[in-house]
Amino acid sequence: MRKPDWHHYDVHGVLAVSSNKSILSPFFRTRELRRRPDLVVLLGDLRADQLEPSGDNDALRVIYRPRGLLRSEVLLKGLTSGGQTRLFIVNPAHRLLGRLSRKVRTLIRTVFYIKLLQKWHALLHSACVEKDGAGLLLVAPPETGKTLTTLKLVLGHGFRFMSDDMTIVGPDATVLANPGTLTIHPYHLRACGIRLRGRELLDMRVRHLLRRLPYVIFLVKEFKLSFKRFFSEDQLTRRAKATVMCFLEAGPRYIGELDADEALRRLMAAGRMHMSVYENELIQEYAYRNPKFDLEGLMDRLKQLCQQLVESTSCWHVRCPDKRFDELIVKRVWPAI
Repeated sequence: MRKPDWHHYDVHGVLAVSSNKSILSPFFRTRELRRRPDLVVLLGDLRADQLEPSGDNDALRVIYRPRGLLRSEVLLKGLTSGGQTRLFIVNPAHRLLGRLSRKVRTLIRTVFYIKLLQKWHALLHSACVEKDGAGLLLVAPPETGKTLTTLKLVLGHGFRFMSDDMTIVGPDATVLANPGTLTIHPYHLRACGIRLRGRELLDMRVRHLLRRLPYVIFLVKEFKLSFKRFFSEDQLTRRAKATVMCFLEAGPRYIGELDADEALRRLMAAGRMHMSVYENELIQEYAYRNPKFDLEGLMDRLKQLCQQLVESTSCWHVRCPDKRFDELIVKRVWPAI
């Protein structure tokens, strides 16, 4: 196998990652790392000796298909400690088509999630914006209106963008930017006055129509655009102190403060959305074979980080039938901080 072209990522100085493929947001890309990477991800038609655990107990090699065009293997090594972790993958979708399968992407995200927790940081299913140094977290299930509310707060109310779907949270209610792609629907354009280029507009409309058909939704991906398509450098910020959390929900118009116990319950539920740590068979097998890998202890860290968020912020329950959460937030929540 030829020498890989490395992609290096510096995730706010918390986590250093190297891979031969693009696996994280370009926001974290750096030409070189100033320290040893915490996570190395290598995909390709790897040799057998590259996938050998070499007798190391802190390693797991899984062979799905040992030979042929559909050869598929995984080596996960060094996940027990907070040191360097290596994830080597032979996957037919990548070998034959040059793309990452959904299963591979999920595995990479899961290992990235665990590495962040080992550094006392976590990915939280939420959007985040900032104004005057204060961070506002928007917590909600998918399709509730996080993206629309984020766009309106940044483009119409002077907030700055940090993340749209997954926010990195750290100790003492610190929130770190995690910008990537935004899922865009026609109502986003109408509500925010956004104009797309001709090809972009056609692509969005076609995907939106096809995904309305039965079963086609599983074959056609949602239309996404980079955060750079909507926000300038002046509209971005990297770090803030979380001050307010708004838990969004569809329903009759209502806004009120949440008590700490209810806010923590909702936050923990949101914290595990889109994250398949407990459902990932390879991670579970790794934990089974390596008694030093304290997966439950790492999840306790998530709870502690969420507890710090609840204790450091004012928590609001915001309900709206038409996704106009930004109006309630700007009029009722933000002036109260």
